[in-house]
This record gives sequence, C-alpha cells and structure tokens, in this order.
Amino acid sequence: MDLKAISDLLGQFDASTLMELRLDDAESHLYFSKLESPAPVVNNNDKVGDVPIPDSQAIVNGEQASTTTQTEDIIAPIVGTVYLQPTVNQAMFKQVGQRIQVGETVALIEAMKMMTEIKSTVAGTIISINVKPEQTVEYGQVLYTVAVD
Repeated sequence: MDLKAISDLLGQFDASTLMELRLDDAESHLYFSKLESPAPVVNNNDKVGDVPIPDSQAIVNGEQASTTTQTEDIIAPIVGTVYLQPTVNQAMFKQVGQRIQVGETVALIEAMKMMTEIKSTVAGTIISINVKPEQTVEYGQVLYTVAVD
C-alpha cells in the first residue's frame, strides 16, 4: 500500500464514526485509533502490562537456589467489552498482587447488551492485568496472568 492510499484511508477514517480500524494483508499492517490510549496489539508471545516475577529464592546448604514461578492465564471466553470493576464508582475486581481463588469474579464482558461474569479458573496471585477497562476483547485474549499456588 503506497503513502497516498494510506493518507486517503486515514482521511476517510477521520471523517467516519469508527473509533478503531485495523487492516492486515500480506504486504501491510495498519492500525488507526481515535481512542485516547489505543487498545494494545497483543501477540501470542506478548503480554501487555506484564510485571516481572522474580524467581523465589531459597538457601539450601549455604547455596542460593531458585525456583521458577508457574503462571496461568485467565482468558476471555467471548468477544465484547471488558469491565474490570462491577460499576463505575466501585473498585476493580482484582489488582496486581492480590490473591485470587477459583470461581472468583475477575471481570465482566458485555456482548450484545448482555453481561457475562468472568470467573477465575485458577488460584494464585495476580501478576498482570493484560487489558484496559472498557477495552474490546477478542475470544481467547488473555485478561489476567496469575502466579499459581
């Protein structure tokens, strides 16, 4: 796609009521957004908002040993708008560093005017929140990453 075509497309996007536009083909990848903070582009290998987890440290026979932390993701089961708090004036369901139990509500996803509670499938500690409030999420997109107990 040449610069003139991109410029024309950008002008049409600006004049439209669309808030986001993504075009992908074999030659190019374009993403336009009118949002204040655009939705992150999520690759299978990337996690937005990751917080590094130091390996837990232990002293064994005077030597320092480390063990790695096992993580698991809580994913979006449907496409829709994600809400990370029950209502506008309430606190978020979970914050980074908080403990979580299996079955605990972590988000709501609105699709076609219906709200679906998203419940944790794992017990542990939240290490990253991978979406922004009121972001449109895709099926299978990672919402939270949890350090498993």
